[in-house]
Amino acid sequence: MQIKKFLLLGVLCTYVIFTKAQSQQFNLSGRITNSGGNPIPYATAKLQNTAYGAVSDQNGYYKIDNVKAAVYILQISAIGYSTQSKQIKLNAGKEVTANFSLAETAAQMETVSVVGRTKAQEVNRQAFNVTAIDATKLYNTTLDISSALDRVAGVRVRETGGVGSSFNVSLNGFSGNHIRYFIDGIPMDNFGSSFQINNIPINVAERVEVYKGVVPLWLGSDALGGAVNIVTGNKHRNYLD
Repeated sequence: MQIKKFLLLGVLCTYVIFTKAQSQQFNLSGRITNSGGNPIPYATAKLQNTAYGAVSDQNGYYKIDNVKAAVYILQISAIGYSTQSKQIKLNAGKEVTANFSLAETAAQMETVSVVGRTKAQEVNRQAFNVTAIDATKLYNTTLDISSALDRVAGVRVRETGGVGSSFNVSLNGFSGNHIRYFIDGIPMDNFGSSFQINNIPINVAERVEVYKGVVPLWLGSDALGGAVNIVTGNKHRNYLD
């Protein structure tokens, strides 16, 4: 009978000691640095398969509080650094300090190509037979609009004199009234007879659109040979807004 009592007492003592050890909570702390010894802030320290975790401060220190005694896998990760893992054993009456030095990782970024088109390139891709002259590339020259037109394939400009003299534009064999001229879509006839393409400086225009044959409806349908539209780039303002 006495032996049974002693055995039962021994089992109870062992259970109490084991339970107390299991119920004890510990703090796990350390410092996270890079290969140069500099602190890594905002690194994540996490015990795998648990809810325990912490984030390092500006000096690289982290601390995980109230961890029960057990064997854990401590994982350290940070953006731009390789992840490290270490087995941590928390025993009764023992505080654990675990420091880490993370190696930097070279992030390989894919090449991103941004493709865009100028207004002149967009015009050239229309369904019409149209050629757009980028006038901005000729701003440092003394050319006028007629001289720029003379550079377009299928267009010939003949002048009887200098600036302001009479001229004749041949567009794919058509000339005279078969060709219409516009400024920002407005017929040049509205500006008077003295306002002609051979007295307009090239730096007034943003681009010059040369339509051969069929022209867009918004330029009219009476131009059998084609049309020349001088785009100045000026925005129309509505003063009622």
